[in-house]
Amino acid sequence: MSSEPMSAPTPKAVKKKSRLLDGIIVMVIIVLVVAGAVYQESVAGFFRLHAWDRGAPGQAVVGFLEAGKQGDRIQADAYIGNPQYQAIIQDGKLLGYSTSVQAEKILFLFEDLIPTTSLQPTSTEFNFVGNGSAEVVVPNRQGKPVSYSLMLMNGQWKIIGIRGGKMETAPRPGLAPPGGKKRT
Repeated sequence: MSSEPMSAPTPKAVKKKSRLLDGIIVMVIIVLVVAGAVYQESVAGFFRLHAWDRGAPGQAVVGFLEAGKQGDRIQADAYIGNPQYQAIIQDGKLLGYSTSVQAEKILFLFEDLIPTTSLQPTSTEFNFVGNGSAEVVVPNRQGKPVSYSLMLMNGQWKIIGIRGGKMETAPRPGLAPPGGKKRT
């Protein structure tokens, strides 16, 4: 067995490898800078919304529904971030919240919102545009999806919109019922 001595790389070969490595490093930096510029809003939004904790917005919705289930208005109010949502109180008990849309009142009653099975979000999606938000879906009592819009306010997820309420059915004085005469 003959062992030939390993020849040391020539200075020219070392210089060529060094230039190739420098070129690769420069290309990687350029790609990272361009990607950072293109995805700047998404990256900033990811950090601004603490999106690594995907369960946080859903925990806020679950906390809201649990507070409603217990009739704890103070706790439920802590999860509401929209002043247009007003508590519905009957005989001193918190029943839900309402908001007005044009001339109609939309009711969000806990008896309808709280599922009969486990209180678990089925999906959470983040929106990184602008101030950012999250959409959380939780099934209601009938198992139909109810979407909650949330924003991160002062480090806490707050509900700013609920899609899944029902129209108030009580007649309002002075309004004509559908197909009827105006009441006095």
